Amino acid sequence: MTSKKPNKNEHNQGNAMATKRHRLARRRKTLGFTQEELAERIGVDPSTIRRWESGASKTGPTPHLRAKLATVLQVSPEQLDALLHEDGDVRGESAAWSSVRQSEGDSHRGGQQPGSNPGGEVVLPVLIGGRVNLVPLGVGTAGEYSMRLVTRRSALGYSLVVAAAATHAANGGAQAHGPTPSWATATYEAVLNPVEAMRSATTDNDVPPLSTLRRMVDYTVRVSLTSDYGALEQVLPRLLGQLEMASLQRGDDEECKQVSSDLYAVVGWMLIKADLSTGAQIAAERALAAAQQAEDVLRVAAATRCFAEAQMRAGQLESATRTSLLAAVQLEGNAVVDQPAALSLRGAALLSAAAASARRGDRREAQVSLKAAAGIADILKHDRSDLGTVFGPTNVAIHQVAIPMELGDAREAARQVSGVDLGRVPAALSERRSRFLIDVARSYAGLGNDTAAIDALVDAERASPHELRHHRLTRALIPELLTRERRSSKLRALAGRCGVLG
Repeated sequence: MTSKKPNKNEHNQGNAMATKRHRLARRRKTLGFTQEELAERIGVDPSTIRRWESGASKTGPTPHLRAKLATVLQVSPEQLDALLHEDGDVRGESAAWSSVRQSEGDSHRGGQQPGSNPGGEVVLPVLIGGRVNLVPLGVGTAGEYSMRLVTRRSALGYSLVVAAAATHAANGGAQAHGPTPSWATATYEAVLNPVEAMRSATTDNDVPPLSTLRRMVDYTVRVSLTSDYGALEQVLPRLLGQLEMASLQRGDDEECKQVSSDLYAVVGWMLIKADLSTGAQIAAERALAAAQQAEDVLRVAAATRCFAEAQMRAGQLESATRTSLLAAVQLEGNAVVDQPAALSLRGAALLSAAAASARRGDRREAQVSLKAAAGIADILKHDRSDLGTVFGPTNVAIHQVAIPMELGDAREAARQVSGVDLGRVPAALSERRSRFLIDVARSYAGLGNDTAAIDALVDAERASPHELRHHRLTRALIPELLTRERRSSKLRALAGRCGVLG
């Protein structure tokens, strides 16, 4: 009996199928993902990513997972096919792969190392391949460069990742929080069950005119800036139901989508304050989806930043840094109508990135983002409030106190206190005043000056009682001060009002 000669072509095909997918791994690294992070975003085990990249999985992702993978890697289905197949020589590579290579080449060419800024111009920190690179904030080639990193199309695709993350958390992902505060219970439940919210808020599918809903949402934006959560809780659950019904009835109406985006952003920020990061991420994702449907780039950026802050509250600090920088990049190179508003939203996103980096203990990254935000504040010259987002020179100065505190440097934080002129903060933005004074109190407590810390907390309560009494930092600081108190009736009275008196 003669043995069958091996077929040379069959042997070569088998090797081709087992070839490592270098292009797939390269694309992942270009976007700054580890194998574990990519696996988390598409809902698979990290070993699955390793098998895809190593070629151990000959068939690659299933059609369902291919759609998710393309979204996360910010490529078209055709480009993903090119990433998954290594069987063509370089000279004959597909146009789809060439376009991916070109975009990656653009990303690496011209990227500056963190901290480099030879021209002294204002720069935007952008994550490329897991590292912060500085991109000039000017127009022309700089704007084109940054938009190649994150285009509007990739921003739209990113929302699908956001939705997946929010859904994962809602279904029992790695999220834990304490009891739901009474001032957020009904709003939280309305976010988790919008159908029931519609039923409770409407009769015979009858909803107020959109102009009325617009006025009500504008009211919630103003109230949110004073941190009056009790007032918000009275309005938000019903308003959420009404707007969900209006959106259902009006379909793709642009103004309705804008109103819906603004409302869900307010809800997202409120649930962040309540330490309900799951609900906050879901609300921020809905704000983002509505803004995208309205093709409103300012609202897309504002909602993306809200999602970043929800990630931060959930302890997802690396993701929060990346998402904050995405919010900033979305506004670079876009011909938006209101340029000062775009600058304000971009600056606020950079402050969020600085805070996330500081909480990770990355002093250098935090300072890069803070410096870029300060450059934008210098351009604006005045404090602004856009789409519920507060930014300007005063807010940067406030963060120059807050960032050192996040890094554990109480002495530097206290040194920066004198640089903040609270008189420049509009009275309507009492939340900002109170939040700054809480950080002042933290810095003094860190230096052992408890008397000054207590005085700062009392001033914070005077500026915004709701912000002071419900803020997680206050509820951590006051018990610490109580352990060192020396018959301070002022502190004990404050602890009683905050509900933290043993």
